[in-house]
Amino acid sequence: IFLFPALWRAMYTRCGASRFSLPKYSYAMALPTGDTDVVVRTLALASEDKLVPSVDARGPFPFTTEGVRDAFRLQASRHAKGKVVITVSKE
Repeated sequence: IFLFPALWRAMYTRCGASRFSLPKYSYAMALPTGDTDVVVRTLALASEDKLVPSVDARGPFPFTTEGVRDAFRLQASRHAKGKVVITVSKE
Protein backbone atom coordinates (compact mmCIF):
# COMPACT_ATOMS: atom_id res chain seq x y z
CA ILE A 1 0.00 0.00 0.00
CA PHE A 2 2.86 2.42 0.77
CA LEU A 3 4.15 2.07 -2.82
CA PHE A 4 0.81 3.03 -4.37
CA PRO A 5 1.35 6.84 -4.30
CA ALA A 6 4.79 6.53 -5.91
CA LEU A 7 3.61 4.07 -8.55
CA TRP A 8 0.51 6.17 -9.25
CA ARG A 9 2.64 9.27 -9.75
CA ALA A 10 5.03 7.35 -12.02
CA MET A 11 2.14 6.27 -14.25
CA TYR A 12 0.36 9.63 -14.05
CA THR A 13 3.43 11.68 -15.03
CA ARG A 14 4.03 9.58 -18.12
CA CYS A 15 0.58 10.34 -19.58
CA GLY A 16 -0.58 13.35 -21.59
CA ALA A 17 -1.70 16.54 -19.85
CA SER A 18 0.14 16.01 -16.57
CA ARG A 19 3.46 15.56 -18.32
CA PHE A 20 4.68 19.05 -17.42
CA SER A 21 2.96 19.55 -14.07
CA LEU A 22 4.67 16.82 -11.98
CA PRO A 23 8.25 15.54 -11.89
CA LYS A 24 8.89 12.13 -13.42
CA TYR A 25 9.64 9.16 -11.20
CA SER A 26 11.43 6.27 -12.83
CA TYR A 27 11.60 3.82 -9.91
CA ALA A 28 10.27 3.01 -6.47
CA MET A 29 12.47 1.42 -3.78
CA ALA A 30 11.40 -0.62 -0.80
CA LEU A 31 13.15 -2.81 1.72
CA PRO A 32 12.11 -6.47 1.82
CA THR A 33 9.69 -7.29 4.61
CA GLY A 34 10.02 -11.07 4.96
CA ASP A 35 13.56 -12.04 4.00
CA THR A 36 16.08 -9.67 5.57
CA ASP A 37 19.12 -11.67 4.46
CA VAL A 38 19.90 -9.25 1.61
CA VAL A 39 19.82 -6.25 3.94
CA VAL A 40 21.98 -8.00 6.55
CA ARG A 41 24.59 -9.01 3.93
CA THR A 42 24.62 -5.49 2.42
CA LEU A 43 25.14 -3.86 5.81
CA ALA A 44 27.88 -6.40 6.62
CA LEU A 45 29.70 -5.52 3.37
CA ALA A 46 29.34 -1.82 4.18
CA SER A 47 30.80 -2.27 7.66
CA GLU A 48 33.76 -4.20 6.17
CA ASP A 49 34.42 -1.35 3.67
CA LYS A 50 33.90 -3.70 0.73
CA LEU A 51 31.29 -1.45 -0.91
CA VAL A 52 32.68 1.35 -3.04
CA PRO A 53 30.44 4.41 -3.43
CA SER A 54 30.05 5.78 -6.93
CA VAL A 55 30.29 9.57 -6.59
CA ASP A 56 30.57 11.91 -9.56
CA ALA A 57 34.09 13.31 -9.94
CA ARG A 58 32.84 16.91 -10.35
CA GLY A 59 31.42 16.94 -6.81
CA PRO A 60 30.91 17.32 -3.96
CA PHE A 61 29.26 20.66 -4.54
CA PRO A 62 29.18 23.35 -1.81
CA PHE A 63 25.89 24.15 -0.08
CA THR A 64 25.57 27.56 -1.68
CA THR A 65 23.05 28.87 -4.18
CA GLU A 66 25.44 28.43 -7.09
CA GLY A 67 26.73 25.06 -5.86
CA VAL A 68 23.23 23.62 -5.51
CA ARG A 69 22.27 25.00 -8.93
CA ASP A 70 25.36 23.38 -10.48
CA ALA A 71 24.49 20.07 -8.83
CA PHE A 72 20.91 20.19 -10.10
CA ARG A 73 22.10 21.15 -13.59
CA LEU A 74 24.43 18.15 -13.63
CA GLN A 75 21.65 15.85 -12.42
CA ALA A 76 19.20 17.25 -14.99
CA SER A 77 21.72 16.80 -17.81
CA ARG A 78 21.86 13.04 -17.06
CA HIS A 79 25.63 13.11 -17.52
CA ALA A 80 26.48 12.36 -13.88
CA LYS A 81 28.76 9.36 -13.42
CA GLY A 82 27.47 8.27 -10.02
CA LYS A 83 25.72 10.12 -7.22
CA VAL A 84 25.72 13.92 -7.17
CA VAL A 85 26.77 15.02 -3.69
CA ILE A 86 26.15 18.38 -2.00
CA THR A 87 28.26 19.03 1.10
CA VAL A 88 26.08 20.54 3.81
CA SER A 89 28.64 20.71 6.60
CA LYS A 90 32.33 19.88 6.95
CA GLU A 91 31.84 18.36 10.41
